[in-house]
Amino acid sequence: MHNKWLPVILSVILSTGITTTMDATGYTMFSALVLLPLFLFFWWWQKVPYTDIGFKWGAARYHVYALAYPLFVMSALVVLAALSGAIDTSATDWNKAMLNLLLMTLSTVLVVIVTEEGFFRGWLWAGLKRNGLSSRNTVIISSLVFMVWHISAVSLETGFDLPA
Repeated sequence: MHNKWLPVILSVILSTGITTTMDATGYTMFSALVLLPLFLFFWWWQKVPYTDIGFKWGAARYHVYALAYPLFVMSALVVLAALSGAIDTSATDWNKAMLNLLLMTLSTVLVVIVTEEGFFRGWLWAGLKRNGLSSRNTVIISSLVFMVWHISAVSLETGFDLPA
């Protein structure tokens, strides 16, 4: 193993190992948070420029796509649920529901951006590219690592586990 691969390999082992341990011991709700200090540490260690991590503005149309896609998917699911009769809003407290929606959306977006996206599509992406991988191989490897990182969440009793 060449020394330049050490941060990448170590980051994968630590992120997966710590998260799996947290998932196995009942701390699933907080297991993604470990990615933030790991992201910051490996970013500092490798001294990767912030633009390589992904801290730059893209074309406006890409931001529109990024917002429109989940809105379209969620809207389609709501319409399908309504058409199937699976929605009953008769006892809904709309003020509380909207507040909960706002809080969950903001907290989820912030946590996902600074943890999962920051670590996997930020630092890990930059670390793989620094080691000379093509964009195609970087996508494949970072996606595989992202998948492996999620295995404990769906295979252990975390509340997100898949049915037998």
